[in-house]
Amino acid sequence: MTSKEIPKSVAPTIMAFPGDGDSYTECHYQAMRNQGAHIVNGIFSVRWLIKNLQGVDFVHFHWPSFSYRHVSRVHSAVRFMRLCFLFMLAKSYGASIIWTAHNLYPHDRNSWPVLDVFARRILTRLATHVFAHGPSAARIVATEFPATRGKLTEIWHGHWIDYYKHGCSRQAAKAKFNIPNDAYVYAFIGVCKYYKNLHELIPTFQSMPGTAWLIITGRFQDTAYQRQIENLVAEKPDRIRFVAGYVPDDDLQYYFAASDIVVMPYLEILTSGSAMLALSFGRPVVAPRRGFLKDVIVPNVGLLYDTGDKNGFRTAMADAQAPRFDEAEILKHVRQYDWDSSARTVINVLKKHS
Repeated sequence: MTSKEIPKSVAPTIMAFPGDGDSYTECHYQAMRNQGAHIVNGIFSVRWLIKNLQGVDFVHFHWPSFSYRHVSRVHSAVRFMRLCFLFMLAKSYGASIIWTAHNLYPHDRNSWPVLDVFARRILTRLATHVFAHGPSAARIVATEFPATRGKLTEIWHGHWIDYYKHGCSRQAAKAKFNIPNDAYVYAFIGVCKYYKNLHELIPTFQSMPGTAWLIITGRFQDTAYQRQIENLVAEKPDRIRFVAGYVPDDDLQYYFAASDIVVMPYLEILTSGSAMLALSFGRPVVAPRRGFLKDVIVPNVGLLYDTGDKNGFRTAMADAQAPRFDEAEILKHVRQYDWDSSARTVINVLKKHS
C-alpha cells in the first residue's frame, strides 16, 4: 500500500467537492496536502467556478448527488442540469474530472431516481480517473459501470485512530449508560437510515436469549423510520439503550468504550466508514460479507455473514460473544490503512496520466 513519493513541486491542484465538513475528506485532503498537493474547496456556483477554475488540474467528486438531490422533481432536474453544466465548464477550462466511488448509487435516492442513474453514467464517462476502496469494491464498480475500466485505481480508506477523543474507560462508559460492568454490549453507532437495517437488528436482538445489552445511537433523517424503530424498541425495551440524535465527535468515545462489538446489518454496502471508525476505536464488527468489508474485516477483527443465509446475521451475533477479539490486535490491523499511503497513490496516478 505504499508507493514512491513524488516531488512536491509537481503535485497537482485539485478542486474538491467537498473539501471539508466531513471526516473522510478532511483526513484525505490533509494527507494530499502533506504530499504537496494544492486543494481548493469547491463551491457549486457558476460565477465562483468561472473565477476559480483557472489553473485547476483536477475536479474531484465524492458524493455528486448532494448537489442535485431535492424533494421536488423540478428542482432536482434543474440542479442536475446545473451539475452537468459544471462538468462541462470544468472540462472547458482544461481540468480533468475524477471520482471516488464511496457507493454505487446514493443511499438516499432522489425524488426522481432516474437522475441518480444518469448522473453516475455521465460522471463515469467524463471521469479520467475513478478510485475505489479495495479490490472487492473496485470489481463491483467496474461491473456496474463498464466505462470505469482502464481508469479505475484501488486505494484504501484511512483509519481514524487519534482523530477522535478516546480516553474513557470501559467501566466508566458502561456506568454512564447504566449498564452492568460485566454485561456483553452490542452497539449500533451512526446515522440511522433504512439501509442500515435497524428494523432487523432490534427484533433479532430481542429474540436472543441471555443477558447481553444493545446500544443504538444516531440521528434520523426520516421521521417515519424513527417512529418505526421507536415502536420496535418499545415492544421489548429490556436491555436496550436507544439514544436518537446527533452524536458530538467528543461523545463517540463513550459509545464505543461501552461496547464489546459494533453491529452493522446493512442491506447494501460498497465502502464503510462506520466499519473503519469502529476498528479505529479497537472494536470488532459484525457485518455482511459485501464490498469493501470482505477485504478489511479479517477473522481477528470481526465476523462477516452471508446475506443469502436468513439466519446468518443472528448466528453471527450469537457467535460474537465467544471471547476471540483483542483490542490491541484490532488497532494493529487497522493502522495499516493510513491516509498518507492512499494520498501518495492518488497523486502518483494523477501525475502519471495528466
